[in-house]
Amino acid sequence: MSLKGQPKLSVEMNGRWSVKSSERTGAYVVPALLGLLLFLCVAPGALAQGLSGSTLRGVVKDASGGLVPNASVKLISVRSGGERQVKTNDEGAYVFTSVEPGPYTLRVEAAGFKAHQQTEFTLSPSDTRNLDVALEVGAPTETVTVTADAVPIKTDTGERSDTITAKQLDNLSIIGRSSLELLRILPGVVAPDPNDLEFNSFGGGSNANANYTVNGIRGVNNNVSIDGSRVIDIGSNNGTIITANNDMVQEVTVKTSNYAAEYGSSTVQVFATTKGGGKDYHGELYDYIRPKRLQASDRSNTIAGAKQPNTSFKYPGGNIGGPVAFLRFGEGGKPYWKAKDNLFFFVGFELQRQIRDPGTKLGTVPTAAERNGDFSKSLSSRAGNTFCPATTAWNQDCATPVPGGNFTPFRSPLGAALLQLFPLPNFTGTGANLSRNYASSVIAPENRNDLKMRFDYKVSNSTNVYVRLARESERDDSPYGIWWGPSAYELPSHLLGTNLGRSAAANITSVLSPTMTNELVVSASKLKLDYDFIDPTKVSKSALGLGNLQLPWGSRSTTPYAPLALISWDVNANVWEPGGVPLFAFNDSESLSETLSKVSGNHTLKFGGLIEKAGKFQNQSGPVEGQIEYEGGGNNHGGGNAVFTSGNAFANLYSGVINGIDQATNIPSGKFKFWNYEGYAQDSWKFRSNITVEFGTRISKYTNNAEQTGLGVAFSTTAYKRGLGAFLNNDPTKPNGILIEKNGTLPKGIYAKSPPLLFAPRLNIAWDVFKDGSTVLRGGAGVFYNRVQGNYQYGVLTTPPNLLSLHADSWGNGQRPITLDNLAQYNPITNPGTLSRPSLYTQDPDPKSNRIPRVVTTSLSVARRLPFQNVLEVAYVGTFGRRLPQSYSFNFVFPHTTGTLGNANLADPQQRAALGQNINFLNNAFLPFPDWGGVKYNEYIGVSNYHSMQVTLNRQLGKSLQYFMTYTFSKALGTAAVNESDGDASVDPLNGHDTYGILSYDRTHIFNLSYNYNLPKLARGSLNNGFLRGVLDGWQMSGITTYQSGRPVRIRFGGAVTSASARFAYLGHTVTAGGNTGQAFGIAPVLLRNPVTGNTKLGNAYLDISAVAVPAFGGNGPAQSPFYMRAPTTNNWDVTFFKNFNISESKKFQFRAGFFNVFNEAFANPDQGDIGPLLGGAVLINTLNTINPATGNCFYLPANT
Repeated sequence: MSLKGQPKLSVEMNGRWSVKSSERTGAYVVPALLGLLLFLCVAPGALAQGLSGSTLRGVVKDASGGLVPNASVKLISVRSGGERQVKTNDEGAYVFTSVEPGPYTLRVEAAGFKAHQQTEFTLSPSDTRNLDVALEVGAPTETVTVTADAVPIKTDTGERSDTITAKQLDNLSIIGRSSLELLRILPGVVAPDPNDLEFNSFGGGSNANANYTVNGIRGVNNNVSIDGSRVIDIGSNNGTIITANNDMVQEVTVKTSNYAAEYGSSTVQVFATTKGGGKDYHGELYDYIRPKRLQASDRSNTIAGAKQPNTSFKYPGGNIGGPVAFLRFGEGGKPYWKAKDNLFFFVGFELQRQIRDPGTKLGTVPTAAERNGDFSKSLSSRAGNTFCPATTAWNQDCATPVPGGNFTPFRSPLGAALLQLFPLPNFTGTGANLSRNYASSVIAPENRNDLKMRFDYKVSNSTNVYVRLARESERDDSPYGIWWGPSAYELPSHLLGTNLGRSAAANITSVLSPTMTNELVVSASKLKLDYDFIDPTKVSKSALGLGNLQLPWGSRSTTPYAPLALISWDVNANVWEPGGVPLFAFNDSESLSETLSKVSGNHTLKFGGLIEKAGKFQNQSGPVEGQIEYEGGGNNHGGGNAVFTSGNAFANLYSGVINGIDQATNIPSGKFKFWNYEGYAQDSWKFRSNITVEFGTRISKYTNNAEQTGLGVAFSTTAYKRGLGAFLNNDPTKPNGILIEKNGTLPKGIYAKSPPLLFAPRLNIAWDVFKDGSTVLRGGAGVFYNRVQGNYQYGVLTTPPNLLSLHADSWGNGQRPITLDNLAQYNPITNPGTLSRPSLYTQDPDPKSNRIPRVVTTSLSVARRLPFQNVLEVAYVGTFGRRLPQSYSFNFVFPHTTGTLGNANLADPQQRAALGQNINFLNNAFLPFPDWGGVKYNEYIGVSNYHSMQVTLNRQLGKSLQYFMTYTFSKALGTAAVNESDGDASVDPLNGHDTYGILSYDRTHIFNLSYNYNLPKLARGSLNNGFLRGVLDGWQMSGITTYQSGRPVRIRFGGAVTSASARFAYLGHTVTAGGNTGQAFGIAPVLLRNPVTGNTKLGNAYLDISAVAVPAFGGNGPAQSPFYMRAPTTNNWDVTFFKNFNISESKKFQFRAGFFNVFNEAFANPDQGDIGPLLGGAVLINTLNTINPATGNCFYLPANT
């Protein structure tokens, strides 16, 4: 077992100054600060999936349990001092709705009773909390104050939700700068590996919400709302426009199952609320530092001899909040400042200086001598460094060698210029890496700025308004190319993303009467992602001496940049940028949300809805600059003796001789837009004093995500005309079978109508069994709809005729060499044979296929209060996804195991094997659409099923020790291709059930322990003096410990037995699932026993390959393994020590030291090839020696499979 991407031990140091002042002269903010509103108000929007206001309800009783009607109940904000007041009804009940999250005091007064005051309790975002009050008989002038708030058990809702409290945000070991990271401590959550959390960006690191799987639901269904505004990137349903920064949000509430209709439509909702100012001034300065010297190295750096990574992280920042002060003039006196009691502010700003080390890549690059034509000492060559001229057909004996390996007579100015794109050697390889002479180890800075502002204004006693403004910017350095970073070396000029996120939200809460409240949120957000080369002169054709390079598409592919896709699988010497630079994506939306609450008797009725307009303006990547393939050997691609090569890949390129050229036309920019309309009605009914029934329905109308400039296209099986070629009459504007919106054969947005109205009922019940909050039974169910990510529709931009591509190569008999100075001859306009027949990847134009994914969630739990301030809860949680986004491919040779073709009996596997030797003949005879490559539809046919037992033990109010312990036992099954935007994750169209199995994020066991412990006093005996007490006492330790089952392991075949020829011979068809689908596709292995050995020592075999066999000819193995194979169990320990040093009564300094992955645990990840060769997330076993019974020789891979 080898380890390529394991997390590393890292250490973080933090210093923090905190200041609090109740004096009005302590700090001042002039009204000019409000002018910063103009700084951000140009930002359009984000969907308010659910408002952030909370609900507080309860019953007032006397000491004997009798109900107390007409009692006065005041809710007082600790932060601002604002008050709301209601009276209890005839049954002693009170309700506050649309309450701003934060700390509160509750005061209850009634005639004949002592006043009751409950302090130090907090209302969380979008939370429903019950707080019953027992009054004591006595004089109303007396007050009974309760300060010990027991850990609350939810008694008024059956939903599954958890709150990440302000104390947890402050104290727990958080490695990144997004509160989303703490999702990992919650039950039912499969979080990213810790190494993936160490940085923060708009769509990556701890901020990548789609990488957290909650209750078996795909992560793209997670919605994040900040201050009532959804801030998800609608293109990928991943990443946020602004970040829930740990030091800028109050609390985070996560709703994971069967929550009420008012909170939105997404299956999982994450609600965060920005901190606000109050009646007192508060401020802090801090700096989190993870220096390079405190980082452990990963294995890729160790192999290359680098002892430590270059990683370092610094997060200096600060915030201040309080009342806004205005300049006043006294009568005849000096001007003075006066703070307003009804206007408050909060401003937070943070610099995020993140220098990431992606690890070390080993490769082979041309030496200085080779760049000058001397290949006599080449590391990548045929035996004996004997070479032919590059224009010579492949000949193992090389009858006409180049004397001394001197290729200067064959020098191509263009080829020599392309060699300069490679870096110079810097590494001397040994052993298995003997042919490697370059170690690429570069840093990837991800520097960001984060600004949050909030202004709260008390308009009147019944109306409160706040405005939240946010602006985040980042410079995303991509040294290996964007998206997946495919290049084996750093590019001559790194790509830089100058990205900007802006968001504004305004909340107006009005108390219309003691029983009626209205909350309105208007929000707007915009995300701009712009990527271009940092130094264009290093990659421009003119600067590199490639001004004379004439690519085939000519004026249809205008770009100033040189080809940065030089591909050689022979020596894995790939300089590779996906192309189409500059790239951009602009995401914007505007929304309005409203909730009207009415308390009537024992019913709390809520009505509301939202309207959102959202859009995306973007282009796509593609080889506009050209993609060049150059190889040194001939047999890798089945070309045999017809391949022209010198025997050395770099010598070929130096000579200007290549093996293939691909190029695309300029990619159009698409403008997509959709509307969401949602409404709901719900009732929270106190059926009995100890039973609450919550029921309601959310009604949604989602319009199609339509491209606005006529670029909509889709493949139609009925419009296709067999035998007329991929392009009718060789006209690139008329792709065969493609319906085109611009010419009127396709409606705008693909479909003439949007999906029908969607109804999402919700039902929850909570039963306080003994009426004292000690034992509560809760449960419910709900239906949820999730709009698919925009990437599911954006494929129209790269589908013909919007994007045209060409391909020419020298693999195959009768071809002449392709040289860099003759590429213009492959222009498809004059040479139609080079026009590519790409795989089509479109939506199904059948209106019946236009659906919205649906998930049903259910839960049933019992919670019990235990001694020592513990609360134990045991729950069943289930989720059931239907109509999930799922692509499938259907351009195959479907089963032909009877009848004849020519004189071949198709029932005989050996005769089928003979037919399979001529795959082109077979395809022309049987493929449904032989003029195209693969044909795939984006459909909604995926399913998922999740069952779990979830246990939590919660002790948050202990004096010295607080903890939150969770255990999840679960099973996640479903359509195993879960990456919705992966074009190679299509299911088997012939045997769809073969794709149903264990999901990639299934973890049988997950245990989490998060804790905070006040360490005992250490200054004792002779150490007990003022100085040492200040140094040694008062330390706290917090941490997060995780144990979980390993990832599922899948085994599949690679090599010749996966070819279309072999599939037809064995099975009588060529049907297969996509390469990145979670199944053994095509010819599946036979597992003689469980191959997992359990041997986790580095370098030892974790899988016993002798347990894997090729099926008998004509048979097949199981698509899904009969054994439950997993990677090794993982564990992670994060620990933080911190202490507050009190400088004065209002000032303190905090020192913090965090240790992440303390034991430097290595995480074996089969998705990264740590257990064996990787293909589509599965361990790959090669089958080059599989015998073809028709010939008695090995199967081979024909050129067109």
